[in-house]
Amino acid sequence: MLTYLLDDDSKSMYVQLYERLRNDIERGWIRPGQRLPSKREFAEHLEVSPITVQHAYDKLMDEGYIESIPKSGYFALGVGNTHSIIEDVVASPADIIQEDSAQPSGISLGQGQHRQSVSASDKKAINLKPKPLPLAWSPATNWMTHLRKIVKESSDVNCVRAEQTFLHVLVQNVAKTRHLKATADQILVASNMNELFRRLSLILSAQIHSKATPAKENVTWYVEGLTKSLAQDLRAYNIDAQAAKTDQRGLDPALLADDANIIICRPSHAYPTATTMPIRRKNEILDWVDASPSHYVVEDDQPALLRFSELAIPPLYIQDPNHVILVSSYGFGPLFSCAYAIVPHKLAHRARSAFGNAFFESAIAKTQLLSAAAFISNGDYDRYQGRLKKQYEASYQAFIRMVTMLTGAKREIGSDSSKRAQTLLTPRIIGAQNAPYFVIQFPKQYDLGSIIDMLKEKQIDVATTRQLEGIRESSQCQSLVIDLTGIDKESARNAAATLCDVLVAPQALKK
Repeated sequence: MLTYLLDDDSKSMYVQLYERLRNDIERGWIRPGQRLPSKREFAEHLEVSPITVQHAYDKLMDEGYIESIPKSGYFALGVGNTHSIIEDVVASPADIIQEDSAQPSGISLGQGQHRQSVSASDKKAINLKPKPLPLAWSPATNWMTHLRKIVKESSDVNCVRAEQTFLHVLVQNVAKTRHLKATADQILVASNMNELFRRLSLILSAQIHSKATPAKENVTWYVEGLTKSLAQDLRAYNIDAQAAKTDQRGLDPALLADDANIIICRPSHAYPTATTMPIRRKNEILDWVDASPSHYVVEDDQPALLRFSELAIPPLYIQDPNHVILVSSYGFGPLFSCAYAIVPHKLAHRARSAFGNAFFESAIAKTQLLSAAAFISNGDYDRYQGRLKKQYEASYQAFIRMVTMLTGAKREIGSDSSKRAQTLLTPRIIGAQNAPYFVIQFPKQYDLGSIIDMLKEKQIDVATTRQLEGIRESSQCQSLVIDLTGIDKESARNAAATLCDVLVAPQALKK
């Protein structure tokens, strides 16, 4: 039986077990198809709790390293060609330094403020559709304190200095939260995601045109989960966007057109299931990148910020920092938001030479940038995110427990959903259990239209996966997307109870 020494006091027991099993699978010491010990046997052998083994196995399933076969056990999966992590771009504790040295003269980034309470959502109506974070869930008091202080003290600070201050803080926060080592020269900042993609399109088009033989007139972007609205936004900036062909594992590079050069994907966190792309598919995408010097991946890392799991998923960027562009954002609800991209060094250098340094600067007001820098550097952003994730986890657990208790719904764990049975006897919850959104699949005897109408009568709004364009759905499956963003624990519990009441009504079944 597999034997591991779990003696690192700085990490949880399940984290240590997960890491050792993951490394053995990647190195081939645990072969594809090899059966892993049962949870109880493994726990007794390692002298740990069965819950520790369960958490480690769940994490491995989420990332596509193992699968669970009912009544048979847990089995290792193939991971394809492994791609080593580039140590030069992995941030170490020494890379996370104090931000005080970046403060412009006369500006004090201040101290952390008191905890900001979160208001309850409107109890008369509950919106479970995808939506932005409401103002009531934003750290308005802390933010306004920083903003007023900055307005008083920043009169002699120019926009360039404000941008430099914000970039320095952003680089340090990325090193701490995503374990990435980047420099300010690599960071492209914009006021919104549309503007960010407009500038990225200019950078990548110029780079690909210089390498293509013969020169290409147009560069097509292949997007995982492309919606009509996103396609319109991209085309407004002369980006030819096409929907990338996907399967249950996400974007499949084997199905890309021969002339594909740029793909946009979310390997670390898919919406709305919060699942992770299986490690084998990630390696296949990196194989596609290696096949041509004009292949680039734009890695959308935004949803990963909302994970309330203890472990962060390493981004593709750390395995290929020369051809992967990491895109993410910072936001405090409606108070402040910005989008940014970490551009490979050589690509950033060429872009600065071609378009000038001003091309990398944002149009965000200097008071906003300095206030955001103060909010992040003082730890207010981390505290805000921590509170937000606890709220999300409480709402998620309240909703899930109610639905599973009253309907017998089963939870599906794992990024590889291709082996899910198509015949459902009870509702099935698809999600990685680490974000405030998930999908509920219903057996075919249910009338989804009637369910939605009855929920609307009870002032609960929901969306279907079919309404969210770009999300694949089996013709035999009917699915609701449940997004608990901005929904407190009590409202989540009430919404779940109402859904359960609706499901037992005769009108919920097809005639």
